[in-house]
Amino acid sequence: MKKGTGIVIIMVVLLIGQILSMVIPVKIPGPIYGMVLLLIGLTKGILPLEDVERVSQVLIGNMILMFVPGGVKLIQVFDQLVDSLLPLIIVLLVSTFVTMGVTAFVADVTIGYFERKDS
Repeated sequence: MKKGTGIVIIMVVLLIGQILSMVIPVKIPGPIYGMVLLLIGLTKGILPLEDVERVSQVLIGNMILMFVPGGVKLIQVFDQLVDSLLPLIIVLLVSTFVTMGVTAFVADVTIGYFERKDS
């Protein structure tokens, strides 16, 4: 297919996800709906994996650019954050370990499910 096909697919799926988040009354962000739609489309063979994979590799390779605005803002407001630095660090550490634990649990359950399904 053409070079721009992958980026168009990703953008259209994200647009559909954004529309779904406005229509569905559940408070789930549009990009989450978009990622789920993209996952379904790729696993069911509806969307061409090669095109999306090529674009996603480029986007992942340049992901650091997405964090620059947030980092700059943190530097700008750092003097305001100093007063609450300890609680912020504690929340970040606790949430990181909770996320790691939940991810490990879900991965374990998923792997067990597919092992039982294969045997």
